[in-house]
Amino acid sequence: MQKTDYIEPAIHGTWDFPIAVYHNTFPAHAKTLAPLHYHEEFEFLFVAEGTMTVQTEYETITLAAKEGIFINSNTLHKITAVDSNTGCSFLAIVFHYHLLCFTKDIIYQKYITPILSKELYIPPLLPSDFYNIMLDMYDSFMRKEFGMELHVKQQLLLCMERLIENGVSMETHLYNPKGKLVRTMIKYIETHYAEPVTLNDLCDEIHMSKEYSCRVFKEMSGTSPIVYLNQYRIQRSKELLIRTQLSVTEIASRCGFNSTSYFNKLFLRYSNCTPKKYRTNSGRE
Repeated sequence: MQKTDYIEPAIHGTWDFPIAVYHNTFPAHAKTLAPLHYHEEFEFLFVAEGTMTVQTEYETITLAAKEGIFINSNTLHKITAVDSNTGCSFLAIVFHYHLLCFTKDIIYQKYITPILSKELYIPPLLPSDFYNIMLDMYDSFMRKEFGMELHVKQQLLLCMERLIENGVSMETHLYNPKGKLVRTMIKYIETHYAEPVTLNDLCDEIHMSKEYSCRVFKEMSGTSPIVYLNQYRIQRSKELLIRTQLSVTEIASRCGFNSTSYFNKLFLRYSNCTPKKYRTNSGRE
């Protein structure tokens, strides 16, 4: 399977079954497997092959094959390969908590709300037997046989029950003010990437100086805000190259580039091919 672009869609799955499964495979020499991002859904992430580091706004954890991590809602995280000389892959199940319960029922109020508010800390490392459970859910999801939705939801509920049983009540909520600033900047980029965006715009959004904003953003993402913006624009352009027949010039404009030549230059830098070649390889021409 091919690496999935890191852009987070508005919803993983469908509105009536908000869950998606991903088995992403990366070739040798791939270093950044998922740039810094966040989403409203919970996530179970397991390494299938290789060794990876998952960095969240709270901690950094290195995972070997068949080891996994729970990622809470709206938690910044990025994934990098430990040894970029070998290929690797991971299995991710991303699901909205609304799949488990309604917001007004007792399950949401008693168990989900404390996780979302971080009053209940879920230890990130997942039990080793969860790996086979994840494979079972992935297989069921891919086959889509009758009863799949019931089986997957049942497995998720059982997994969450075990995690909640081992949760730790926090007298002081987990909170990282830098994480909030970076999430705000990323949200601004996701909303305004098609418009002219400057470093001043991003700094004004969080009411911080350029120096502090860049330092905090790079500390958490490994790159500068403007580089992240351009990478995001390139990823969005890939969607348009694959899904539409728009010209490269039109796509560049829609993704916030006022120069097609500059767009081509950045696309080649981040993708190792031209936009036209990427479209051809994707089967659109």
